[in-house]
Amino acid sequence: MKSTNTCIAILVATFLTERFASGFVRSHSHKCMRSWSVLPAISKGTKGVDGMKAKRRNKGSTSRPRKNSNSISKKQANIDKLKDLNLGQVVKGEVVSIKPFGVFVRLNYKHKVDALLHKSQISNEIIEDVSDHFAVGQSIDARVIRIDFEKGDVGISTRPRRPDRYPIDEFREMVGEVVQGRVKSVKEYGAFIDIGCQKIDGFLHKSRISDNKVEKVEDFVKVNDIVNVRLYRVDPKKKIIELSMRSHESDQYHDKKREMKKRWNKIAEEVASL
Repeated sequence: MKSTNTCIAILVATFLTERFASGFVRSHSHKCMRSWSVLPAISKGTKGVDGMKAKRRNKGSTSRPRKNSNSISKKQANIDKLKDLNLGQVVKGEVVSIKPFGVFVRLNYKHKVDALLHKSQISNEIIEDVSDHFAVGQSIDARVIRIDFEKGDVGISTRPRRPDRYPIDEFREMVGEVVQGRVKSVKEYGAFIDIGCQKIDGFLHKSRISDNKVEKVEDFVKVNDIVNVRLYRVDPKKKIIELSMRSHESDQYHDKKREMKKRWNKIAEEVASL
């Protein structure tokens, strides 16, 4: 009797185990089928982990931009468009937009060309607000000063030409006076400024820009800036014009201080040689 009950229990356990296992397999395989059914969308033609890796590679990959094969043709198009413009040519145009740095002018030209009139090229005077001098739709006459065939850009100017340049001897008689000039170049040690002298630019040393120590010259003056400078020293024989942006009194003070330093250094050398 006991052995019969044991056999029945074994048969029942075996039956339940088979039913549970088959149900679990069907359920689990169904979930797996739903899960792996997205693989074709991940990477067509790949399977399993390779498919998922392929997705990550594709997602994270970046293609390098191709070089512009039309750059040469664009440059040629710019040349064709601007070839009839010449430096120094007087042109007419209409203001189409106003920016803080200047105005864009649509030239009355056979091709559509918008030229930039930079604020530094508007006048020999310093221009603070461009909108005070121009309005959209205004007609102007200007002079072509820059043509960039690479970019297709045109620069124009409404500044009057300097009538005549003066010999350096005339500036010698003006030492101490304040004149206006345009910054032509900026160096680490100072700036060269066009003050209207024949073949000679005035030199503004960094030590004479401010009473305070000047670390970078370009923090105070930039190319094409209109500046007021004082004629500090003029030497016609050496063809040198030195300029200053400090006051006359300040220059006198610093000159005396420098002269005193030279004297003390000379005395120190004489004492050291005894």
